[in-house]
Amino acid sequence: MSLKIGLTMRSCDAVEYVEPRHGLALDWIPFMKNVFSEAVWTGIPNLGKDAVRHIRGLGINALILTGGEDFGKNPARDELEFELIKFCLDNSHPILGICRGMQVLNFYFGGRISSVAREKHVATNHKIFLKREICGVTKIEVNSFHANGISRCDLASDLIPIAVDEDENIEAFYQAENKILGLMWHPERTSKSNRIDYELIHLFFGGGNYE
Repeated sequence: MSLKIGLTMRSCDAVEYVEPRHGLALDWIPFMKNVFSEAVWTGIPNLGKDAVRHIRGLGINALILTGGEDFGKNPARDELEFELIKFCLDNSHPILGICRGMQVLNFYFGGRISSVAREKHVATNHKIFLKREICGVTKIEVNSFHANGISRCDLASDLIPIAVDEDENIEAFYQAENKILGLMWHPERTSKSNRIDYELIHLFFGGGNYE
């Protein structure tokens, strides 16, 4: 079955006049072309509960929860993404959560988030440590654009860590049963897709198992 991927969008305003908008960073265009070259994809506006009817009509069968504003700052988006997660779980569709999207998945399954050291995580790069070898390595450097993170004690019990940082904050998790993958870094913001990102993403979108 060919992938038809829906990407959630952040709320943003026009620069020179008042006009609320939904937006998707241009970084996603080359990322989707490189990583999902055979897939059809589209942005999903913040329609709240009406979003499920919308994506059914489009035949969406996979979901990417993108980054953006902190959870709780945009209730309409929070509601939308919870509805979309439920829809995907009910229909066995894979879900990829990026940064905020990973945090939303953790909230959905009963976890929490907490503040992390800004100097280590806001607009910087840092090392993370993989739980098992991928592409011959267990340590990689990733970008970081978040002030909130997920500690071990905050991780939902249904989610399994894949990678941690030097302070044991969760940098990636998965749930094989429901084809869920969360990445705290932004693979779409790298100039060239990282091979490890590619392998992880396709493992779960292909219904594989990390173990």
